Amino acid sequence: MQENIYIIDMINGFCKEGALSDKRILKITSNIDELIKQKKDASIYVVEDGHQDNSTEFKNFPKHCLLGTSESETIDELQYVFALDNFKKKVKKNSVNAFYALFDEIKKMSDTKHYIVGCCTDICIINFALSLKTYFNEQNIDNEVIVLKDCTETYDSDGHEADKYNKDAYLIMETSGIKIMCLKDLY
Repeated sequence: MQENIYIIDMINGFCKEGALSDKRILKITSNIDELIKQKKDASIYVVEDGHQDNSTEFKNFPKHCLLGTSESETIDELQYVFALDNFKKKVKKNSVNAFYALFDEIKKMSDTKHYIVGCCTDICIINFALSLKTYFNEQNIDNEVIVLKDCTETYDSDGHEADKYNKDAYLIMETSGIKIMCLKDLY
């Protein structure tokens, strides 16, 4: 069975700088690194938020991760992924959902386990995971979609309590047929 790892938005604009950054997101990096080491044959896809200055997303979120800035680039700690033999593709997305940026690849996949890691659990992770799962269900393709709790995180700010939003997102995904696991559960 083929395995894919999707690294969602592990970029400077969420981990180190900018309006939506939170150091708690950076803390999952070592767990993502461990998953990559354990799943040496899994195809790796990297998704980076990258917006134009007039992005309609800025009606809902503060301006963040503008194309051409360091905010929209993968953090240094994961840059090594681009040199791995199993690295497949890096894409930019202009929305909270990587599904559309990766659709050409996704529609060719069957008999695959999909591991989703990165941020933000309650925004980009949940949107991608739900779209992936519902697409496979609609097509009667029995692919597993797995979100790793210790490899996902969201930001903490006024009106956005990270622990609560993480918990709610995991519950919604789980009730939709997405497996919610931890690294230790894989071995």
